[in-house]
Amino acid sequence: MESQEQVPRRGPARRARAGPRQPRLFDQYLRNAGRVCRRTVGSIGISRRRFMPHTSITRRRTLAKLFLFASAAASQLAACGGSGGGDGSGESSSAAEETPGPMAPGPAAPPAPPTARFAYSGSSAATLFEYSVDPSSGALTEIQSLTTDGAPVHVCMGARPEHVYAAQPANGEVKLYEVDTVTRALTLKGSFPAGPSPDVLALHPSGKFLCVGDRFNRQLSSYLIDPATGGLTLIGSLACDTGVLEFHPSGAFVFSAAGGGNLWSIAVDPGTGLLTQAASTPATFGIESLAVDPAGQALYTSTSNVHDRNVTAHGIDAATGALTQRQHLALDAQPGGLAVHPSGRYLYLATHNNTTPFGGDLRKLEIDPTTGSLTAGTVLTKAVLRSASISIDSGGGVVYVSSSNGSEIEVFSCDSANSGDLTPLQKVSVFGGGTRLALS
Repeated sequence: MESQEQVPRRGPARRARAGPRQPRLFDQYLRNAGRVCRRTVGSIGISRRRFMPHTSITRRRTLAKLFLFASAAASQLAACGGSGGGDGSGESSSAAEETPGPMAPGPAAPPAPPTARFAYSGSSAATLFEYSVDPSSGALTEIQSLTTDGAPVHVCMGARPEHVYAAQPANGEVKLYEVDTVTRALTLKGSFPAGPSPDVLALHPSGKFLCVGDRFNRQLSSYLIDPATGGLTLIGSLACDTGVLEFHPSGAFVFSAAGGGNLWSIAVDPGTGLLTQAASTPATFGIESLAVDPAGQALYTSTSNVHDRNVTAHGIDAATGALTQRQHLALDAQPGGLAVHPSGRYLYLATHNNTTPFGGDLRKLEIDPTTGSLTAGTVLTKAVLRSASISIDSGGGVVYVSSSNGSEIEVFSCDSANSGDLTPLQKVSVFGGGTRLALS
């Protein structure tokens, strides 16, 4: 019988005949456990020679028992910011130790709620009104009415939304009211002497200064505003007509006028707030209102007297503040309040007439974006109250018309994206007649 070739049980000859050895799952498990154990034991400062048994069988058993411990310890070290250590052998980390890929995005965060807004109005009945403004429609809801020690004939927001200023000519003061941001309660915080009869206010675009006009005494004063408390400190005064005030968007000039006919351009020092007369332009007697376009290129005036009823456009010299008349647009009714839409595309005008002394209309005049000239007005709505003043929210979506001779504030939604037309939205009763609405 032929002798059969003997295959050795161990050694290279058997491995050569059997082909490359396939890794066993348990062996791979032990190798992974060994790597983790070596890193864990080394990182916590224990000698591997003392910790691990010398025999291979005992070592394999120990590795198996320590696998869960090593995995948990490695996770704890990683959570504490540990680097995981190394034994200097150059072995690569196992797949379980690789940096995980990006996590799947979670659900989108809910949109931030709209910022709460509020509005304020004075009245001839010695009352200051506060309203909440609906963030969607712009409708007004009265929150409170505060009795004052004099008629607040003009109201102005401060640099901080919790500060409100009111001009009270009866006692020759400007009042500072502070609003509790939680309860919305109004509290008188200060009274500041402001000439014999202050009746018009204008906040500088920087929020650093407040201009106060005294129509009957032809005096314009500037005050420094304390940024923390809102308190006022007189900077200086000069003589000019101050029935109405309007700042240039840059804050470099404030424009002033009154029934006397002159139109004043006053330079404002940006650092100190000191006022200096820049120019005086003769104008038609009886200026009712002023409005400046957002680009600061044109100033519009409305004039109402028995001989002349018009809206006039003036060009503004950006360097000197000097005014140049560009257009004189005659009207068929007596003009009152003016306001330029934030887009600069429309000028809104409130009018009244002699046949119905307490009635009028609200008109839209389109503005040429290049020249600033106006088109003939389009009547948007009838029965607007006489001597109306106009306020427009910063987004241009809502227009508010107040009347000192009537007893309500009219609210209109504005198609600002297309035609600029207005749609009546609401009428709010105001005891004693409302002043121009101040919006936070």
